[in-house]
Amino acid sequence: MKKYFCVSRSLIAPVVSNSEEYYICQSKLRFVFGFYIKQANLFLFIKQYLSIFLSNDSQYDYLFKTNYIRRKMRFPAFKNIEFIHGFFLRAKRAERYFYDLYFRSELQTSNCSTVLIWNGSPSPSSILKEIALSLNLECFFWELGYFPGTVQIDPNGVNYENSLPRNPDFYFKNKAKLNQYERPEIIGIRESKKKLEGEIELPNQYIFVPFQVPSDSQILDYSNWIKDMEHLYQVIFELACAFDHLNFVIKEHPSYKISIIEKVKKHKRILFANSNKTPDLLAHCDYVITVNSTVGIEALVYNKPVITLGSACYNIQGLVENCSNMDQLNFAVSNFDVNNFDNELRDVFLKYLKHVFLVPLSIKSGHFNEIDITNVGRRLKDSDANSEFIYD
Repeated sequence: MKKYFCVSRSLIAPVVSNSEEYYICQSKLRFVFGFYIKQANLFLFIKQYLSIFLSNDSQYDYLFKTNYIRRKMRFPAFKNIEFIHGFFLRAKRAERYFYDLYFRSELQTSNCSTVLIWNGSPSPSSILKEIALSLNLECFFWELGYFPGTVQIDPNGVNYENSLPRNPDFYFKNKAKLNQYERPEIIGIRESKKKLEGEIELPNQYIFVPFQVPSDSQILDYSNWIKDMEHLYQVIFELACAFDHLNFVIKEHPSYKISIIEKVKKHKRILFANSNKTPDLLAHCDYVITVNSTVGIEALVYNKPVITLGSACYNIQGLVENCSNMDQLNFAVSNFDVNNFDNELRDVFLKYLKHVFLVPLSIKSGHFNEIDITNVGRRLKDSDANSEFIYD
């Protein structure tokens, strides 16, 4: 029987916890450190930990780059205190060493041939990914899906790295088969973590710019141009100065508590609408400019043209327009034409994304039934509708 390996501190574990096909590895630091202490002793553990902590070996720092940047963003008061960040980096280097030993031992003991990894970017997922690939083990990467009640489960990676076909011909070729599915219409509404002051009155015409979590892998790993949301604001500010007939409405990400409103230079045609509901902002906008947000896909549901500024799995010619620098963006806005966006491609893409590519699973609910487990198993065994389309 094929066995699958996953760690306890992820959203995957509760889904598969009742199946003998899955081996759940405890991944809290106390188990990791305890493993080494049990294999050696406490004295050797402390000696090894301090040896790594005090060294300047930075060759594996890329494995916890996401953790490091997130900490700096979430605790801005410590942003310029190098001692604290140096301590954090050294502690992460030591953790990586012990996680490496622990995961390798657990993988050998469990005799698993496939590793299930949540996202794969922050540590310890990044460490597990590195080990699994070095051992030539099959991997499936998980992440929340683009519609409520769905997840990504993909052998290539998540978001931009996923295996979603990027050639528009693929969707046109499968149009007849995809007609059996309904076009998705349901959009989830995220609860805001900010203190909201009431909805603003929207202009008659505007471009909607949804902000993202700056410490998310979508920005850290897949945004080569836009580095953070203050940078994105500066780009929009330049557009507002260059095009005096355009209005821009920004909504900061509801899951990110830190606002940039008081940090940036104001412009009379750039409005912040943090209290307005995203579906309403999408319904009434002319088009959307986003780095690579899920809101870009939601905009497609509302039949809105989309301009992306980063690497996105939906960067498909005719579906959206991708701009990788300011000159390209200026040209796209100056020559904007709704006819450059293919409505037929939009429809078949959305059907494929929702009903074929994504796996139906309400992973955040914590309640899973036999159908959920079957859906997951079919994706892992490459025997669901997605594989039928890909290998047809």
